[in-house]
Amino acid sequence: MNERKRIWAPEAPYLNLIKTVEVPISNSVGIEGWFTVELVHARTGLIKQRLHFRNLITNAGLNALLSGTAISNLIQYLAVGTGSATPDATDTALVAEIARTNSDGGFSDVDTANGSGDGLVYYSRVRTRVFTENQANGNLAELGFFNQSTGGTLWNRQLFLDEFGSPTVITKTNEDHLRVRYEYRIYPPMNDNEHTVMLNGNPIDVTSRVVQVASTNLWGATRNNLGVATSAFFWVAESASLVGRSGNVQGMSAGSVQYQTYTPGTFYREALAIFPPSQANFQTGIQYHAFDLLGGCRFQMVFDPKIPKTDTQRLEIMHRLTMNRLMP
Repeated sequence: MNERKRIWAPEAPYLNLIKTVEVPISNSVGIEGWFTVELVHARTGLIKQRLHFRNLITNAGLNALLSGTAISNLIQYLAVGTGSATPDATDTALVAEIARTNSDGGFSDVDTANGSGDGLVYYSRVRTRVFTENQANGNLAELGFFNQSTGGTLWNRQLFLDEFGSPTVITKTNEDHLRVRYEYRIYPPMNDNEHTVMLNGNPIDVTSRVVQVASTNLWGATRNNLGVATSAFFWVAESASLVGRSGNVQGMSAGSVQYQTYTPGTFYREALAIFPPSQANFQTGIQYHAFDLLGGCRFQMVFDPKIPKTDTQRLEIMHRLTMNRLMP
């Protein structure tokens, strides 16, 4: 029987190297959102009231995201209502919804980035929804996004808040438009994580870092694809150092990659890469590892000293990627 070496390398909250050795690391993808609400007099275009406040992303929204639904598909229909109950992460609907729309009012999505290259802070997308004169009239107190025109998954819920952060009401009449811009932000973890673990009785220093954060096909594409669990990639290499956060190194691809079933409420997703006995048997061992999962989230790590592997061993690497909800 082949000797098996198993590496469990979650991006958050733990890094495991063989058996049950656990080392906490802080890597996770941060997510937050902001509403900008404008009550507009339809005939003159005069802005009668303007609010700007953060949202609360629900457990249901994160569960849907980590079950494989792309973030852009979860944020489709804006609903408004008259309920005044304090938002809670366990909410699955508005308290008293009166209207819902996916009309953008002629405003296209706008993708931006705060910072660039190694100085990147977050990627964001601004999505606009508009209720016209005969829609959503009343004393509005709450709002949130769904993925469907009726029912569906509630991505977020928030009360209308004034400049002091206190709940307020917007009174919309048939003379007004209600224009809502929602900006959701995705934060790559930009700090290195360094830990020492024991492998077969020997200490190994492990350093983890994001990679290719400047790529619009990877981290930039998470504005649309975050959560998609269809294209995980894993590589190992014999000799390579950590590259800058905008650089890239790949290597030998894993023989197979399997996403693990998501458990609701955990807010992380795992993927297992398997290098069979015929793969990655480098003369001096494995020094570098890179991986790409959940819609473009790419990371890298190095091992010092290298991890030895022979053609009588199978290497398994389990990665965990956590979605970290940034609270209001």
